[in-house]
Amino acid sequence: MAEEAKEERVEEAKSGTRNADVESSDPVEAKRPSTFAFTGILLGGWLALMIVFTVIAAVAMTIVGAF
Repeated sequence: MAEEAKEERVEEAKSGTRNADVESSDPVEAKRPSTFAFTGILLGGWLALMIVFTVIAAVAMTIVGAF
């Protein structure tokens, strides 16, 4: 009985490996966003944040300099 259970596990592992191979060729990878688009969004967000911080700093220095 233990041998049968072991054989079943081995067969399940083999079929799982086959399923993983089949899934890797699935068009899911085609649905992933482009790496360049992600990088562009990331750098664009960082640049926008730096511009906002610069504007806030300029306004703060203007207010402090006015007094």
